[in-house]
Amino acid sequence: MNRAMKTVQRLMLVSVMAAVLLMPYALVAAQEGQGQLCVRAFEDRNRSGARDGGEPYLVDGVSVNLLNEDNVIIDTALLSQSARKSEGLVCFQRLMPGVYTLQVVSADYMPTSPSQVTYSIEDSSIPQVLEYGAELIVVDMPTTQAETPRTLQDALTPDRLQRILIAALGAAVVMAFMGVVGVLAWYVLVRPRRRPMPVTATGQYAAVPPTGSYPVATPPPSSGNFRPVTPPTSAMPVVIDEDNTPPPDPPMDDDIERFQPPS
Repeated sequence: MNRAMKTVQRLMLVSVMAAVLLMPYALVAAQEGQGQLCVRAFEDRNRSGARDGGEPYLVDGVSVNLLNEDNVIIDTALLSQSARKSEGLVCFQRLMPGVYTLQVVSADYMPTSPSQVTYSIEDSSIPQVLEYGAELIVVDMPTTQAETPRTLQDALTPDRLQRILIAALGAAVVMAFMGVVGVLAWYVLVRPRRRPMPVTATGQYAAVPPTGSYPVATPPPSSGNFRPVTPPTSAMPVVIDEDNTPPPDPPMDDDIERFQPPS
């Protein structure tokens, strides 16, 4: 009897624990509905807004956002990761009844049909599909380098020759103007400061007195020749012999240019 009671208690405990562990999954299952929303993307080559024959489905470059009735994104899906991307389909399943919005976003394609549509989901398993047509965006890449002319004749077009001549004429005018300005500046500013020194009759430059307070001694003019110097006779002593006879006058010779003392 006691063994049977213990077995029953153990079974009840296991059942309670199982119920507690499976309760979150039951709540999630209870919250899941049967509604479905899908987006089918295709390349709309003729920009008609509807898929025509020969227009392929898109398999990449498209993402879809699912918004609730408060315009809050509750789920996001990529076309490249969809199990049915070969058909261009992206689907959201097990949706509860309510109002939802599908928002298609793409950086590679320009929509040719509405890219955002609002649906009302009821407790039904019939999916509602948004047909999304788009056209591939083509970006013209700018050329980084201009085409190089093949010959000199191709490079020297009349327009370029005219520009070269105008530039050369302008440069010549500027150089001439600068030359005239330089000559005038030399005559007005530099030349007055460089006055020539006066020249004497002997061909030598005369000394220019400085601007200081001390005068400069000017040497007497010289002819460049030496003159004979004759000492005064009064400075020479008279020699008298013992007989009080003065010595005879020294002979005067016209060829002698210098003074010779008596022997």
